Amino acid sequence: MRRRVHDLYEIWAAAVRDLPSEHPETDLDFESWKRDDLEHPDLSDEGSFVALAGDRPVSLAFLTVDPARRLAYNQMTATLPDYRRRGLALMVKLASARWAAEAGIERLLTENDEENVGMLAINERLGYRPLYDQRGWAVELELPSAVPDESARSDESKRSSSV
Repeated sequence: MRRRVHDLYEIWAAAVRDLPSEHPETDLDFESWKRDDLEHPDLSDEGSFVALAGDRPVSLAFLTVDPARRLAYNQMTATLPDYRRRGLALMVKLASARWAAEAGIERLLTENDEENVGMLAINERLGYRPLYDQRGWAVELELPSAVPDESARSDESKRSSSV
């Protein structure tokens, strides 16, 4: 799986660009993806699967595993746009789920945007059920306005104190 790192990144980047979101992903640089996803210490080579068209990787399911807790997390399931609607995402995600069951994993988690109806259908077909609703929260911070220079402050205090 890891020998075709640029091909895997291509699949991931195409999927991230198409994910429904209020805040579209803009930072798709290769090195960050490689560090954060491909080199994740819990990423399982045995539990992650890639579908090929000929010798080209076109779909993937990445699985991270916590053996001590008998827990796995489906980190990403993705398919290149030209290969979607062929059952490839279902196939790789099912392969990961079967591997997890055979490896003694008792609980498999995933996340899904409620607008991604294709992946929702796959997850429902595989038996996933909602665990909780998640909302992202953000605050827009403004830099403090510039402090008036001292001469402006002195003039203002003179004006406000003179009657």
